[in-house]
Amino acid sequence: PGGSAATTQAAAAAQTTQSNNAAQTTAQQQEQAATTAAQQQQQHEAATTVAAVQEAGAAESQVTTAQAAADSTTAAQQQEQQQATTAAVAETTAAGGAASEGQ
Repeated sequence: PGGSAATTQAAAAAQTTQSNNAAQTTAQQQEQAATTAAQQQQQHEAATTVAAVQEAGAAESQVTTAQAAADSTTAAQQQEQQQATTAAVAETTAAGGAASEGQ
């Protein structure tokens, strides 16, 4: 009887250890799954951020190109206007000179 009680006790202890180990394994697996999910989420967010930065860079370069084109157009217009003004002044001066010569 004494021996059988000890055997029963040992079996119960072994059963408890097994249960504890199983619970610990499950907890570790859940933790691992949560960690993996968090890492995947971070990777996804990082990729999204990189894409957004690249997109913003492309948009910025388009704006820069458009601005450069606008600047060169403005410069050309200013140059044209300057030439026209210079020509008009020259014409006026020549006309004035001719008028004074005619007097």
